[in-house]
Amino acid sequence: MGEELEFIVYCGKSYGGSGEYERIDVVWKKTANQSFLDLAMEYENDITTDVLESELQKLIDFKALIKVLITQTTDLEFVEKFFNDVKDKIKKASAAEFPHQRYLVMIGFPPEDREPHEPFVQFLGRVFDSKASIMDTFESSSICTYRSSERKR
Repeated sequence: MGEELEFIVYCGKSYGGSGEYERIDVVWKKTANQSFLDLAMEYENDITTDVLESELQKLIDFKALIKVLITQTTDLEFVEKFFNDVKDKIKKASAAEFPHQRYLVMIGFPPEDREPHEPFVQFLGRVFDSKASIMDTFESSSICTYRSSERKR
């Protein structure tokens, strides 16, 4: 999609690209020599403490307009604590250098009405500004996670 919008896109091989940009899973840049990233995205399968110290820290360390962190859990009681931990970590980072940056943090979880092993996920999200103020929150509906070619017949 980034290429269709005329961005230079860097992404890891697991995302169909040729390699990550400076340890970041997915990066969009308008020009190769600009001093900031337009989008930086990190994905981690499991919501653990390492997500804050590894994936979120990578996003904090880079100048990017939009920083996206996506992870997932089955422990819904942990979700609000995780959002608060993210907020605290962003707040401790210096935003003065790049005050227009935004963080989108999305946590996937199995919907309550999902049958075991059904390929559905739901997302909770928060958008934070550079000072860790919550700008927006959202909750998605259930999303099917398999491709039609993978459907069992």
